[in-house]
Amino acid sequence: VSQSRYVIDKRIQDEIESWHWYDKKLFTIYQRGDKSMRQLSSETRISTDSIFNTIKRCKQRIREAVGEDYQDLINGDYEQIK
Repeated sequence: VSQSRYVIDKRIQDEIESWHWYDKKLFTIYQRGDKSMRQLSSETRISTDSIFNTIKRCKQRIREAVGEDYQDLINGDYEQIK
């Protein structure tokens, strides 16, 4: 289980590392829970809509990259994780 979790976490990190610096930075700050979208907006002067859309796209990219394997982890189908 822990090996499968590690593989998925590594693939997520590899996916994030492949992104444009802006997407990577914004998503990482948001993911850590340091700031809400509204806080980010007020501190950066980036519109809340733009931040929301960026985060939404980032989550979708992660789902596309590892979603099926993550579902296998949840279902206990460890042998199917690539």
